[in-house]
Amino acid sequence: FSKSRNNTTAELKESFLFRIFLVMAMQQSSIIVAVDDLFFRSKIHETAKWLQANPVFVKNYSQLEQRFRNLSPKLIIVDLNFARFEPLESIEKLKKLFDLSSLLVIGFLSHVQLSLRDEAIEKGYDYVFPKSLFVQKLAEIIQDATQEKKAI
Repeated sequence: FSKSRNNTTAELKESFLFRIFLVMAMQQSSIIVAVDDLFFRSKIHETAKWLQANPVFVKNYSQLEQRFRNLSPKLIIVDLNFARFEPLESIEKLKKLFDLSSLLVIGFLSHVQLSLRDEAIEKGYDYVFPKSLFVQKLAEIIQDATQEKKAI
């Protein structure tokens, strides 16, 4: 059986509007990620997609600032050992330019890097996790951040 042309046009409009809504929803729950390690990149990407969040990966401060301006992210995740990104300086610069109080800045590192953890918190990170705990709590972190909650 065939559909009338009007029904097909209406379905296309609904489909188009649905896609626009979906894109807007994804932008509203964007996550900026500065991670170089392939394991953590894929873990974050898959977990974020599963939770219907949009992970956007950056490699340097200029990309971070540009994505921050364009996306209004709910969460920034940084590997504190990603030296080329300059994780401490990048978040400190971003914090000087923008109000970051409406989002979470999360860092992760090796469990033995206590001084780096303390320095990251001084520079503006909300939470710093050892890698193993970060992986365990990743879904909760993303879900809490994208659901307008500020506590983990």
